[in-house]
Amino acid sequence: MVVKSCGISLLMTLIFCLGCKNKDAISTPTQPQMIKNEITPQPQTRIAVDTWFTKAMKAAKITCDGECPKNIGMVGFFEEDYGEDTYVEQCTGFLVAPNIFATNYHCVPEKVKNGETDCTSSMAIAFVDKSGENTLRTCKKVLYHSNVGEVIDLDDYAFIEIEPFNVTPFKISQKGIEDQKTITITKLNPYDDDRLGGAIETATCTTVQNSVLNLFYINQYSRTALALGCEAMGGNSGSPIFNDKGEVIGLLQSKKVEDYLAYLGKQLTEKNNLSMPEEPPPHFVFTNLSCIKHPITGFAETESCDYYRPRSLAFIFNNLVSSNAQEETSLVSQWHAQLPEIFQYVQEDTQGFAHILTAAPKCISQGDWESKKGQVLEYTFSTFLHVVKEYALDEALRFLPQAHYRGENKQKHYKLDLTGEKPNLFMEVNLEDDDHFNKMSFQICK
Repeated sequence: MVVKSCGISLLMTLIFCLGCKNKDAISTPTQPQMIKNEITPQPQTRIAVDTWFTKAMKAAKITCDGECPKNIGMVGFFEEDYGEDTYVEQCTGFLVAPNIFATNYHCVPEKVKNGETDCTSSMAIAFVDKSGENTLRTCKKVLYHSNVGEVIDLDDYAFIEIEPFNVTPFKISQKGIEDQKTITITKLNPYDDDRLGGAIETATCTTVQNSVLNLFYINQYSRTALALGCEAMGGNSGSPIFNDKGEVIGLLQSKKVEDYLAYLGKQLTEKNNLSMPEEPPPHFVFTNLSCIKHPITGFAETESCDYYRPRSLAFIFNNLVSSNAQEETSLVSQWHAQLPEIFQYVQEDTQGFAHILTAAPKCISQGDWESKKGQVLEYTFSTFLHVVKEYALDEALRFLPQAHYRGENKQKHYKLDLTGEKPNLFMEVNLEDDDHFNKMSFQICK
């Protein structure tokens, strides 16, 4: 038996599914579809003869700093059965009823998802009992689940029926996940070799809305949320997330990898002048259980959750980030002030995706021509201004509420020759190392 690296890879490897031990694996949750199977637990005879899979699951070493929780376990599953040479993948799961555990849907074997086979022989969960040994429960059936596809950051969950046993399940809270709240995650960190199992540990994190790390998390009833301040790794998928009352509010599903920020940063830098960090801060995305049918009561905040939709980057730019009009006006005024008064200009002001102002000298007045005739005058100024709107992010990669402006222009050197029969204007250009002046179209203003 070998522990397999996860093979799910969609959307440019931008999302890392945390269900498997391979840190290059990814998952992209998509729009959930509720499968309305009623939960009707029935007694089932446990497997009488151990298979290679059940032996491997029972032998998995799960450790804790102190006493292990009895209601959090290691989910093991496999795709193809090659006996002891089979690759086994692992996630985390937790009890929500004496006969139901929750995990991510990307932790369910593909053949089970496709309906080619049931889950009884290819999926199980191992809990640590009072004696420190593993208590194994094999999957009876997948009760209901989300879908996993090509849309990132939508919920990823599965509720699995198992044989009931006498362990207290977690209580689920469906009151939403508010911004800037302290939450706790208990996760199973797998070994860094081919052994099944790992160490169960607890960490404290903070929820953060409106971050580019999860544009779907915009209010307490968003279908997924974001936690900052906690590391996540392969094998953590399905880990329970708790509020300050010890109630489960969600389950971990993914995190962003460096390629996501590079991809997003490229789009934002090219179009919106926003730079991104090279690496994301410690974080993870998790499913909001408020928006999912409760496995016991059947309740879900579907109306609230269906009403609130994710905000696009365009929405954030247009509605959440205000412009500093006074700052822009000041930039334009400074640019106008540097234009020599001796000229009259052909001016254009284009405001669209970019704000560009131009002022091309076209003529001088009859009075200036007569009063300054015989002179050669020199000026240095810019005939254009590109007003660049700059966005910025805070440490949680949220957009700061106000954009700023900076002006981009290039100073040019001009000579106004008034020694001839009519005025001539020349603009200096640099051809390799030689200075050169190009004659421009110019006249006396009528």
